[in-house]
Amino acid sequence: MKTAIAFCTPMPKVKGPAGIRYEPITVEFLRAKSGLSMPTGFSSIDIRADGMEVGVARNKAVEVTMRHEPRPEFLFFLDYDVLPAWDAVTKLFYRARCFPQYDIFAGVYCAKGQPAEPLIYTEPGLGCYWDWTVGDLILDKITGCHMGLTLIRTSLFEKMGWEDPDNPLFKTVSELEVNSSGICRHTGTEDLYFCKRFHAETGGFICVDTSVLAGHINNSTGQVFGLPNDSPPVKRATWMRTGKEEPEEVKELKHALDLGAGARHREWPGYKTFTTDIRADVEPDFVMDTRWLNLPDESYDMVASSHHLEHFGRYEQVKLWQEMARILKPGGTMEHIVPNLRWAGWKLANGEDDDMTAILDVLYGAQEDLDMPRECNTHYMGYTPELARELAESVAGLIDVEITGYTDDPELGFNLVIRGTKTSREEETCPVIKVE
Repeated sequence: MKTAIAFCTPMPKVKGPAGIRYEPITVEFLRAKSGLSMPTGFSSIDIRADGMEVGVARNKAVEVTMRHEPRPEFLFFLDYDVLPAWDAVTKLFYRARCFPQYDIFAGVYCAKGQPAEPLIYTEPGLGCYWDWTVGDLILDKITGCHMGLTLIRTSLFEKMGWEDPDNPLFKTVSELEVNSSGICRHTGTEDLYFCKRFHAETGGFICVDTSVLAGHINNSTGQVFGLPNDSPPVKRATWMRTGKEEPEEVKELKHALDLGAGARHREWPGYKTFTTDIRADVEPDFVMDTRWLNLPDESYDMVASSHHLEHFGRYEQVKLWQEMARILKPGGTMEHIVPNLRWAGWKLANGEDDDMTAILDVLYGAQEDLDMPRECNTHYMGYTPELARELAESVAGLIDVEITGYTDDPELGFNLVIRGTKTSREEETCPVIKVE
């Protein structure tokens, strides 16, 4: 049977009253690790690389993983002082499945210091990277991270030559250089050495899911370090705000979320709109994949999209609608515009192929016509009024669903509009009392 993930928590040795022993772990770490949720239907192994210098331990973990039969597809490093959330492995594994062009998938944890700094980097020597929002998916910026919460494709080790003992993948650097300028000390951690090699040799970036946040515990004192509340990633997470810093007229507005909005910023009367998109270059409020919205339950009064849902496959539609319903408040509104497959069929059946460009756009998407990558501009799903109603009612659990198309309003053309309301708490919990 194939193996999906090899897990490794390298344990160092320390001096104790009774001599050399392994570093003790905390109750917090034990509970966090044992509480990790795993992806369904996959197998794993545990790799032990204990009692070694950390760079040597990570290289040993790679060696054992690569020699294992069958070879695991991924190696997951979880450091003994990192406290992951229950869904850390599941989310990073999901990212790996959705982004096959990436080889390293990392969550975020902070240095043990004040202020606690996120251990992700865009360039060597420039310090930590702060320009993001909690929940963002950072795709094409991060070149370095610490390995305490990281999923790595084992095929990457093969590409980088893991068997060369003179050129290790992980190496703790502590060197002195004497030259005409004086004495220079070169220092660096084993994980940043690996990341530097990775970026230099492959030109690749690390996929960082900032919703995968972890604490970093000081094992001696029990203090847990995390993102400061006044840091940019936390302050920009508008869904985490209390609203105290906003003007009164803004606080009174409801919140709408426009999914896959691109560079557009639509508005609805009485709502303040926030946008998502998978492409960071269009500057959405949240860089997110709609299949996994890194947002709290019941956090928006409206969830909307325009020509977005058809860009996901048919077998992903249930996940999409469940996620959208999850973040919608009880009593909130859902509104989506999708291409109408029936309109295209009606046009073709009646020989009205004078509008063939629009027909092909409905069926297959505009593809490269809009200066977007093919994968972002191809249709993988077709909507009919009946299918739209089934997803809205049976999957999302919406009520008062209205499906409007060209037969209801000719001005809509190939657009199909889906509107519905999430059941309010009163409707969910109020019993029906029959009076005889």
